Amino acid sequence: MCGIYGVVGAETHTGRMGSLLTHRGPDGENEVTVHGATLGHRLLSIRDTPQVSGQPVTRAGSPWVLSFNGQLYNTAELATRENIAYADLDTTMLYELIIKRGWDFVSHIEGMFAIALYNTETNELRLYRDSSGQKPLYYVSAHGTVRFASEIKALIDESTRRVDTLGLAVAETIGYIPGERTLVEGISKVPPGAYVRVSRGMVS
Repeated sequence: MCGIYGVVGAETHTGRMGSLLTHRGPDGENEVTVHGATLGHRLLSIRDTPQVSGQPVTRAGSPWVLSFNGQLYNTAELATRENIAYADLDTTMLYELIIKRGWDFVSHIEGMFAIALYNTETNELRLYRDSSGQKPLYYVSAHGTVRFASEIKALIDESTRRVDTLGLAVAETIGYIPGERTLVEGISKVPPGAYVRVSRGMVS
């Protein structure tokens, strides 16, 4: 299952976010802190050892920091079309694609995923979600800081404990909440098939 989380902007301390997602990834936790951001990952090791499949992914000389939860369906196609060495780990191939294509990588992948990708040169974060919405991804923006996580409970604090009454009414009426709204006031979700851009600690 795995879980991703992080903080971008004026504050980069993740606090208890990782521990609140332990059930999503009991095999390991890691964080990468760069200028203006911390990205974290909780690992459920399926295809390899935690030492090999650990995230977030970085590389010397590369501006990209990747935290990925999901599965790619077109890895064989990517290996051929993009001339990327085939690997057992989807994350490895995804990172190679990002190096080649930059932000445009998302138009070349098929799968179920929640992705947090940070560029250390532009200090920009983008949060992506697959078109079917199988992998959840939530965020909250306040005081020049944006926090994100695979589950709402990792984002709840004293400023986000109120029920979104409109979101609740919509959920009671149609059985789900479309768009960015959630049941918690101030906490939004990345809609399926969309991405959220964060620059200078603000959602844009």
